[in-house]
Amino acid sequence: MNCHICNQHTASFSDEKTDITYYHCKTCEYIFKSPKYYQDFDAQKERYNLHENNENDEGYKAYFQRFLDFLSFV
Repeated sequence: MNCHICNQHTASFSDEKTDITYYHCKTCEYIFKSPKYYQDFDAQKERYNLHENNENDEGYKAYFQRFLDFLSFV
């Protein structure tokens, strides 16, 4: 499979825990999941609708805090 970014050849590998195939481009270092495992739009929307992205949601606050923690190391 060719890279989605630079269109160069990629090498595949499988995640041991999930058995999902990924591709790694050694030219630009992009890593992406096999299209076989992409969710269709309806499944993506269903998952998105489970999120409560507001300041009162503990899960959202924890996710946002991880983002802020990441930025503090960059």
